[in-house]
Amino acid sequence: MKPSNVQPTSLDKSTNNSEKTAHAPQSKPVTKVRNRSSPRAPGKTSKVTSASQRTHKPTTRSKQDNIITLLRRPEGATLDALVRATGWQPHSVRGFLAGTVRKRLKLPLTSEKVKDTRFYRISPAGVAKARRAR
Repeated sequence: MKPSNVQPTSLDKSTNNSEKTAHAPQSKPVTKVRNRSSPRAPGKTSKVTSASQRTHKPTTRSKQDNIITLLRRPEGATLDALVRATGWQPHSVRGFLAGTVRKRLKLPLTSEKVKDTRFYRISPAGVAKARRAR
């Protein structure tokens, strides 16, 4: 039995070291701050140009652009050609033709079956009508 008048002291070696460090303040990570007061190198001033002066050309064409280019050819494009050009599944290409080309872009998409192959094309006469309707 332990006497009741004995109190533990901070020098007691039986205490766990993790208890001592649990209340110690933790240091914050050091972050670097850029010196913004230094002058810019000569000739490195920023130049603002208007949108009409910019000659930005997109470096890559989108899949939508590729499909429309294939469809505007006089011979049109087969479903297999569109699948190879985009990497999409056939049902996704058909959905794009119906939803985006016909409904959203309002382009006159025609479909023609020659022997066992279906060709899709945008009719050139209907393109002018679709542009005027917008």
